[in-house]
Amino acid sequence: MSPDRNARLPLKFIIVGGSIAGLSCAFTLLSAGHRVHILERSAVKHQFTGSIRVPPNLMRILDSWGIGNKLSQSPKNVFHHHRIAHSGEHVGEVALPQRIIEDLGAESIFASYGELYDLLFDLAVDAGVEFSWNSEVVDLEVATNTVVLSTGSRVSGDIIIGSDGTGSVIRPQVVDNYEEGRYRKSVLCFNIPYHMLESDEELSSFVSVAQWVMWMGDDCTLLCNPNKKGYGVTGMWHSGLDVFDEHWSKTYSFEDLDFPGHKFEPVVQRLLKFARRLDVRCTRMVIHEPFENLVHDDQHIILVGDAANHLTYHGTQSVAMAVEDAVTLGGLFRRLHKKSQIPMILNAYEDIRLKRAEQIYRAEIGVLEFVSMPNGPAQQERDEVMRAALQRGFSDWDNEDEELDEYLRQTWEQWIHIFDYDAKETAEDWWIQWGDLMHTASDESDTGGKSPEAAASSVSK
Repeated sequence: MSPDRNARLPLKFIIVGGSIAGLSCAFTLLSAGHRVHILERSAVKHQFTGSIRVPPNLMRILDSWGIGNKLSQSPKNVFHHHRIAHSGEHVGEVALPQRIIEDLGAESIFASYGELYDLLFDLAVDAGVEFSWNSEVVDLEVATNTVVLSTGSRVSGDIIIGSDGTGSVIRPQVVDNYEEGRYRKSVLCFNIPYHMLESDEELSSFVSVAQWVMWMGDDCTLLCNPNKKGYGVTGMWHSGLDVFDEHWSKTYSFEDLDFPGHKFEPVVQRLLKFARRLDVRCTRMVIHEPFENLVHDDQHIILVGDAANHLTYHGTQSVAMAVEDAVTLGGLFRRLHKKSQIPMILNAYEDIRLKRAEQIYRAEIGVLEFVSMPNGPAQQERDEVMRAALQRGFSDWDNEDEELDEYLRQTWEQWIHIFDYDAKETAEDWWIQWGDLMHTASDESDTGGKSPEAAASSVSK
């Protein structure tokens, strides 16, 4: 089947939340021939300047959409440097070798959230999205596929997509096992304009190098990286405060926060001083094991992005997962030609994305646990292992494979497998494998045979 073929049966999708996930879904579904209406709670476009990471699997998607080159001038994610927070000791370095980058077909870069958001917003608008600002969804009427706005207005569609982030209004209606997350940390972020750093020669020199730096602290971490608009700073810690919203919509004074800056080396403390002159955004980060379902039992309400996945903020795959959700939906719904196929397609979406979520969760949670260990024997052992690996020069892969520790080999293999994932190809493969059966099942359903629900179950197994 041609990947350019559009759906024979156009549907109306209501997307709750005009986030990166929502905009990406709008673009892929509009490109597949459907109609899309985004309801966004804010009054204006997002002005969030926090840094994001664009790994190879996301970069390939953006390249295929014609916007990857517009991010390509951002510093490339060549080196990852790990430092001990209190001393500044350099204990780790990670670099993908050029031959692996070539095999993956894309670089990994830094960008700002706002930069990518603007590009995706333009794509969605050009594709014909209907966009409503100041449209806060407060309730969901499942029986009629209708969302209720804070004004009392109602908006209905064939399918409702919850793209409203970690504080999703839609998720409680969909997820069966929504409980407290395994990890709860607070996150702050701010972006230091380069002109503010010029007065400090040492800091200016430090941030001019295109590198991603992580300071591993006592139950806390700080990540920094350059982007087009400045130097991005992200801190994660266990806060004693309970004032952070879940939508990144508020700014805070750094002096009012309890971030443990005293646990970090002087260069970090100097960076943190800039926060006193900038808008600092904070949120509560909840990391949850993959949910048991992403689709409502009635097969007309689904979750994408942060509403579907509680991952580490600033994690390698947090933004990529949101865009992959969109690519998967667009690829599956591109071939819709009967309503009886909807349950099967949504069942496929859920199955595909839950498998991917499990893979990413294991990788991301492992990194978080590794870099934010409380001081103690495990942390000391980690530091010694990293020092030894740094001395042996594993980061450049010049050694023969047999010289690598099993742990390091498994780590590389895991991440390369993650970076090599192709969401569009996965959706295509599903149609190749199940397309004929699905057409048969939907025909039987349309003629009084097998029910759509039974067909959906048989197709996904």
